[in-house]
Amino acid sequence: MDALAQRLTRWVADSDVQAHDKALRRVRSGVPPAALAAFLAAARAHPDARYTPVLLDATRYRKVSVRGQALAALACMGPAHAERAIALAAGDHDFTIRRLAWALERLHPSPTSHEVIAALLERDTELAEALATAYGPVTQTEATDADLDAEIVIFDADDDDDDDAERP
Repeated sequence: MDALAQRLTRWVADSDVQAHDKALRRVRSGVPPAALAAFLAAARAHPDARYTPVLLDATRYRKVSVRGQALAALACMGPAHAERAIALAAGDHDFTIRRLAWALERLHPSPTSHEVIAALLERDTELAEALATAYGPVTQTEATDADLDAEIVIFDADDDDDDDAERP
């Protein structure tokens, strides 16, 4: 992990408001993808509602891995944020992000999110079939925490296949 990624991780993990503000200012000014990934992982581990605008920006990033990390972090910010993350993920053009919507709904269930996922699986038969193959009938699925972590962990590795632009 490079020095900037380490600083961002440390600032987010710090309980000091000024450290959080430093992290936000630095990310808003633009950071390389690896540093952004470190920030997103730290924000997921240490949720703070002040990160919401940056997380929402990152949900529109070109790189699938960054969008996935941003959505997973956003979902950790509380029930309303989880519903928003699930809805955003369900509407994403990428299959793996839509699959993430299902995992996030299992981790952060709500009647609203359940409806979003039901509609997603109705219109996205490829996703419904993939989930049924992996976990059994998705309407009856009781996925384990390990299963759900496996769905989310795919976004924790840096994928160099995408454009490495500095800003979302």
